[in-house]
Amino acid sequence: SGERILVADDRRENLLFLANSILRPEGYDVITAVDGKQALDKAVAEGPDLIITDLKMPRLSGLELMAGLRKAGMDVPVILTTFYGSEQAAIQAFRLGARDYIIKPYEVKEMLDAVERALGEQRLRRETRA
Repeated sequence: SGERILVADDRRENLLFLANSILRPEGYDVITAVDGKQALDKAVAEGPDLIITDLKMPRLSGLELMAGLRKAGMDVPVILTTFYGSEQAAIQAFRLGARDYIIKPYEVKEMLDAVERALGEQRLRRETRA
């Protein structure tokens, strides 16, 4: 597919698992960030097709990252992941435009389905604009 996905998670094992065991084998180009601030900087600099971010991270949370993207005028789909799922956090995430909200630990298929849905919407939007 060649589409670029930015993965942000402060836990190295989560980052590596998602990047190397799930996304790269499917042909996605993966960029990684270890906190929300680094993720925001890389998103602005590199314009990924999708962002998968953890909710709780140092420097900027997943929700603060999403608010920063919006403030920067970026309309990139975001999938939020967390061990600490709460209805309130999910509602806030969707209000900020999250495409999906996935509770860890997740099944590989669940993540790939979410990625495909989010990127599918992006592809349709691009084709409509073109």
